[in-house]
Amino acid sequence: NRDNNKDPEIGEMIGKCFKVLFEAIPNLGMFNHYVDKLEADDLINAFVSAYHPIDSVILSSDSDLLQLPYRFYSTRVLHPEKGFLDRPLINPVYQKCLIGDKSDN
Repeated sequence: NRDNNKDPEIGEMIGKCFKVLFEAIPNLGMFNHYVDKLEADDLINAFVSAYHPIDSVILSSDSDLLQLPYRFYSTRVLHPEKGFLDRPLINPVYQKCLIGDKSDN
């Protein structure tokens, strides 16, 4: 639960990691987009929606992002442990409406 993560040491560590990432990413030839108080999946959705049909690879373990390859064939999701995920055959939003989502209880 995100509300239970109020340990100041964790917040400090996240802040340090962000600082390193913000400095390193441009030097790796990658782009970094950040909007305060906007969740990453919403920002990624907005970016892919605005810039398709540019080929995009999203590195994430968040299954909610499978909506993007369903909508945009130029987008693929790379799971850190499972590799590239298959493009869904049915709309993932409809699927979650019918069967539920364990992460949302």
